[in-house]
Amino acid sequence: YEWFFGSGEYFTAGLFYKMIDKPIEANVNNNGSNDFQSFINAPEATVYGAELEFNKYFDPGFPADWWSGNRLYLATNYTWTQSEVNADEGDTVQPYGFAAPVAARLFVQDGSDLQGQSEHIANLQFGVENEDKGLQATLIANYVSERISARGRPGQPAYMEDPGLSLDFVLRKTMRFGDTPVTLGLSARNILDTEYHEYQERAGQKIHLNRYDPGVSWSASISV
Repeated sequence: YEWFFGSGEYFTAGLFYKMIDKPIEANVNNNGSNDFQSFINAPEATVYGAELEFNKYFDPGFPADWWSGNRLYLATNYTWTQSEVNADEGDTVQPYGFAAPVAARLFVQDGSDLQGQSEHIANLQFGVENEDKGLQATLIANYVSERISARGRPGQPAYMEDPGLSLDFVLRKTMRFGDTPVTLGLSARNILDTEYHEYQERAGQKIHLNRYDPGVSWSASISV
């Protein structure tokens, strides 16, 4: 469904259903004393869900002497997804380092989520732009719910990650020096200082595998 109610303004909604043959999934395995990550082809997966998208411009009615040509905009997107990996009795996979195929259920839990697929993904952009002055400033919020980062070793639970909420700011301004356009850029990433967190969990017990604070990053650029 698509509704275009103004220039550059719209609301869209969609449903999707996919059957995936032999999806590629990351898995963790062991070779002697070394743990390593590789990839396998799970037997089959199904993915279905819904997606909503909205884009709207606003005129706040500020005084024209300093707001002339500027406009506020709001853009948002939300995707809800359900996924399921199917591993029947008799299905096999070929992990890295194995001389022959092995039972798929050693590495893939039947009915579990597809590796790397979050149930909820959302983003929100709010900003100001002026096409005549070459100005665009945007605050960007992203949310990604918990997901499987890799299949665990045989008999172990999956490696999970929780990306959570992140906030970025991006500013672009284009100026002209004679016939040459020069674009100045400034960005701030991970303003909320969201940490990275990967873990395994079973029966209410959680083991933290990989936790670190990526920090807030700033960058500036000049493009000619």
